[in-house]
Amino acid sequence: MKKTYSFISVIALTCVMAMMVSVKAMAQTKEQKTNIPTLYVDVAGNAAVTDKKVWKNATMTLVDGGNQTVASMKIRCRGNSTFTASKLKLAYRMKFDEPIALLGEGHATAHNWVLMANAYDKTMLRNALTSNVLASFLGMPFCPGAKFVDLVLNGTYQGTYQITDHPEANDGRLDLGSDLNSKETDRGYFLEADGWQDHKWFKTSKSEVPVRVHSPKDGEYTAAQITYIQNFVNKFETALMGTDFRDPVKGYRAYVDSVSLANLYIGTEMCANPDGFYSMYMYKKAGDEHLYFGPMWDYDIAYGNDYRKGDTSSTLMSENGFGVARVWFERMWADPWFRQLINRRWKELVAAGIEQHLLAKVDEMAAEIDESQKLNYQKHSLTSVVYHECVTHSTYKEYVDDLKNFITKHAAYLTNAFQLRSVEPINDDGTFTFIDNYYYRIKNAGNNHYVDISGQSTASGALVCTWEENTAWLSQQWQIKDAGDGYVQFINRLSKMALNDPTPGTTMSSTQLNVVTPDATSDSQLWQVVDANGTGVFNLINKKTKFGMNNSSGSSENGNKVISYTSDSRNATSKNRQWYIQPYEVNSDDILHVDEAPEDVNKDGVVDSQDVIMIYEYMQKH
Repeated sequence: MKKTYSFISVIALTCVMAMMVSVKAMAQTKEQKTNIPTLYVDVAGNAAVTDKKVWKNATMTLVDGGNQTVASMKIRCRGNSTFTASKLKLAYRMKFDEPIALLGEGHATAHNWVLMANAYDKTMLRNALTSNVLASFLGMPFCPGAKFVDLVLNGTYQGTYQITDHPEANDGRLDLGSDLNSKETDRGYFLEADGWQDHKWFKTSKSEVPVRVHSPKDGEYTAAQITYIQNFVNKFETALMGTDFRDPVKGYRAYVDSVSLANLYIGTEMCANPDGFYSMYMYKKAGDEHLYFGPMWDYDIAYGNDYRKGDTSSTLMSENGFGVARVWFERMWADPWFRQLINRRWKELVAAGIEQHLLAKVDEMAAEIDESQKLNYQKHSLTSVVYHECVTHSTYKEYVDDLKNFITKHAAYLTNAFQLRSVEPINDDGTFTFIDNYYYRIKNAGNNHYVDISGQSTASGALVCTWEENTAWLSQQWQIKDAGDGYVQFINRLSKMALNDPTPGTTMSSTQLNVVTPDATSDSQLWQVVDANGTGVFNLINKKTKFGMNNSSGSSENGNKVISYTSDSRNATSKNRQWYIQPYEVNSDDILHVDEAPEDVNKDGVVDSQDVIMIYEYMQKH
């Protein structure tokens, strides 16, 4: 029997068939691009996402193997420097209509998620390595997760991205131990020492550290709650900056959770994040009178990936990082309890294999995204500087190798630095003290360059200058020797020559300093190290001439003269005359050449973190 169709039926059938073809085509286009999942975000009306404040309605499709997860959401841009500097690869916030578990079992089921672009980090690994891997190794309670994906936005491939938790207080993330809707003042608070001074924030009473209140959220807090948490943070800071700050009851220890304090601080130093004290998360639990530190967040410029602070593999961020909150940790370092806490915790982490764990995870994650990074760098430049990157390379592997080399070098430095701090004398009167068997570096407070020898000469009479930091140059390292009566000699590590003021007579002539054969009886080689103004900088005054060491004209040019110059009341204010004297590394030549040196040190020909610990333990016993 022959079937017949009305005109309307034919049109309807045609439309249904067209829709089926369209659905099939969409399914075919939403394919997984590489071995990692592909995240498709289709914005309503194909609208562009270019604003940090305006949410756009969208649909997400996550393609992972044979599974596809579809959900309704909103999307907008996110970040501060990330938003302003990286227009070619933006980062995003995602807010889902219903809670979703984007990271899988064991992670949060939440409305809010972050898509990190990692545009400043050519390895694209630093954020995941720190916030998740390092934080987990440290034992932090909330470690933002990491799922690498290929992002396709409105049909256009965007590159390799990282899905991670939004830093917030809710189930599966940060537990504040209270009902988040509570109107009581003694509830949980999620805070951030925030240099950007975003949203609701206040300044602390002593050091004017800007503190942002994340929870309670904007519009949900009461005036009484803000007053309460501001007073609590001020009590902590007042105790820290007070004269009794070392007292376990009257001092800051009564206000801090020591476990999270040590872990957050060590984590910040391990990754050498210049912004570690510019943006630092903290929280207070309900019914708990302690300030907790964490979680760890935002590390794309860490591990030596920001030229503004020079080579950070051999420096502490508590001395050299950005952010007003750094003053808190500078103060803590003047407390023997904190020194022992950090050194003891670091030794535990070294013994547990922190360095090896990080290196293995770098290799593992680099292999995981290898196919994806190749696709990413077909769209984005592998060799262009996006923000403040220190170096550029022609291959992805070279960037990964840089990251691994930094971890190894910096771990050994921290072993040295933390042990040094644990035994270094503390002087509250501003007098200078030093430890034998160490090399120091002398940095000018004005140009942040180091005292060096012109041309790295080893000759007697070679001239002294300032030069940008180069940790491989022995000419920037000095041994300090006690000459008695409050004077010291500075002996250059490379040339073995002593710092000298060759000014004839006592008439000021801006003579350039030099180095000569050491003679402890020569007053022109003897220096008094005087506290300049109580901020950790010193004036170096020559015994013979009574003149001070000066960075000539304050120039930042490499090779600038270091001269003998007037010593007067301007010593306290002129940065040209002020110097940081920074312990750098143990003088292992002196230590390891004794007959009873530890047998197991340097067995493999490489002095690593464990070797340095053994050296120090040997020193303490002998």
